[in-house]
Amino acid sequence: MAPHQGGDTALSLLTVNPGTDAVTRARFDYVGFKGGSEPGVLTLNYLVRRKDGRWFAVVGDWSRTDAGVDTGLFAQLMNRALILTAGMP
Repeated sequence: MAPHQGGDTALSLLTVNPGTDAVTRARFDYVGFKGGSEPGVLTLNYLVRRKDGRWFAVVGDWSRTDAGVDTGLFAQLMNRALILTAGMP
């Protein structure tokens, strides 16, 4: 992987927690992840490099003031977004 403005250290740190399953990760050359949460708020952020060498940011945030966030459902939606990104022309 070529050096980037953020540096190889930053790219390495984003791989500590993969944030998705192995099958989805295998669709990419690189998957970096950073998530965050607090009651009623969930954020899942991905930096991915597709097999064709193109880089994409896939970002999702869910916020509710009336109830908790459905973490499992949101993770499924974000995995679907990653799969779609991997297959985009």
